[in-house]
Amino acid sequence: MFFATLLDQQGQVFDAVLFPPVAAKYMFRGRGIYRFYGKVVSEFGFLSIEVIKLVKQDFIQDPRYADMKTSAKVFDQKKTGDEKIEVRK
Repeated sequence: MFFATLLDQQGQVFDAVLFPPVAAKYMFRGRGIYRFYGKVVSEFGFLSIEVIKLVKQDFIQDPRYADMKTSAKVFDQKKTGDEKIEVRK
């Protein structure tokens, strides 16, 4: 059995439950955008989704974050003030 806390399109947090048969058939495959199919249930005053199927969706990578080593290096340089400024005339 898996439990997940996720964000919806509006940035709201919701919980999902994957019972063992569903968890064995549909596994999370890393970071990404997932489409969940299931039933919304209310237990103990909280809403959650009992997942019956999930599908990882395709998406276009943001090229600014494609190489995280480079992005981290740029961030560290900005943090320490070591960035180089190029002046064009």
